Amino acid sequence: MKDRIIVVTGAAGGFGRKIVHQFKEDSTVIACVRKEEDINSLYKAGAAAVYRMDVTVKEDRCTVMKKIAEKYRKIDILINNAGMCQGGVQEALDDTDWDHQFNVNVTGTASVTRLALPMLKKSSAAKIIQMGSVSGRIGLPGVGAYAASKFALRGMSQSLRFELLPLSIHVTLLEIASFKTAIWDKSRDTASYYDGQDYKELETYLKEKVEHTSIKAADPEAVIKMIVRISEMKKPAFLYRVGAGAGIYALIDKWMPMRILEKIVVNKTGGKSG
Repeated sequence: MKDRIIVVTGAAGGFGRKIVHQFKEDSTVIACVRKEEDINSLYKAGAAAVYRMDVTVKEDRCTVMKKIAEKYRKIDILINNAGMCQGGVQEALDDTDWDHQFNVNVTGTASVTRLALPMLKKSSAAKIIQMGSVSGRIGLPGVGAYAASKFALRGMSQSLRFELLPLSIHVTLLEIASFKTAIWDKSRDTASYYDGQDYKELETYLKEKVEHTSIKAADPEAVIKMIVRISEMKKPAFLYRVGAGAGIYALIDKWMPMRILEKIVVNKTGGKSG
């Protein structure tokens, strides 16, 4: 068993599988996946152990983290990669949509982190890497639930950073732009649509945007390289932006007046600002 222990949630696809493959040579990588059928492929990708864990299910979280503690005792790096995007204008989203979005991206992440902390405290260089998004900085139309979850993740991670720094555990948030992962296809497949004409132009724009992004988005390799960099740092910072659009989002958020931003966004998505 290699000395450094890395736990990756949501390891079945997108960034997760690439993270497992990247660290397989120099670390013991423990992959957590939601579906039983993904287990064998994760072993082939290089995982030392694979556990079936739905981050939204308390029993799964508790059982798997207990097994990891019994077998490995410590965790050096926890990568909270599990996430999903519930698309749809907010009038089309019901309570179930909101609950699932937050159960995956916020509550599940918080719970896994809490259960991992006793093991992280046993590491001499513990790190927690949170997979944030530019949607946690600006909430664009059609992704309100997702944006809300990423705003929540940002605040939760910042608070956790302050709490854990005295314990020499570094919490880092990646503010990620659009990359080519399965999240776009899944978002398209699970999106909720309004039964009426009020958002017709916006929903048409959003469908086209998702299709374009799923094809044209950047290769995820930049995110993997950043995670490798953070894993090698003694004292990583709280925030790292990844992707061409990430810096632009930050500048817009800091400097652009809301009246100008709303006019640009509404006009671009097929409407007229009031």
